[in-house]
Amino acid sequence: ALVAAAGAQAFDIFPFGLDQALKWGPSNRIGTPGGIVTWSLIPDDTPLDPLVSSFGWTGTSDLASVYAQVGGEAAALAALEAAFAAWSAVADVDFVRIDETGPLPLGAATAGTAVVGHIRVGAFAFAPGDFTAAVGFAAPPNGGTTLEGDLVFNTNN
Repeated sequence: ALVAAAGAQAFDIFPFGLDQALKWGPSNRIGTPGGIVTWSLIPDDTPLDPLVSSFGWTGTSDLASVYAQVGGEAAALAALEAAFAAWSAVADVDFVRIDETGPLPLGAATAGTAVVGHIRVGAFAFAPGDFTAAVGFAAPPNGGTTLEGDLVFNTNN
């Protein structure tokens, strides 16, 4: 049986300080607005940064292959937008899609001059035998790379 959960919050449970947590938004104080979080699609053919070589992922971003598995790009985008809307409905955070500018490998140490979303959505080939459908990374600060908050689908599934 499914159990209804109490209202969600847009922060993780790791303590950051008294009445604080690592969360989206300008303040780490629990209960403050999460603000606006941008999201973007990693363009196809975007490479992996050497910093993520230990993951066993290969190739370049291939969201088109994920779109094909779910009925096309429009269906995939509708599903992503519905997920962000559901998250926004239970947490004090708003999501806005932006277009990426400039090539930025997945997992790069910094964005440099490229404009990318706080959350980047992409797809790469995971290691052979890895049946994980997707991986989501925690909000910043989480390792100090552009992986913070990202969602990566496995093109092998």
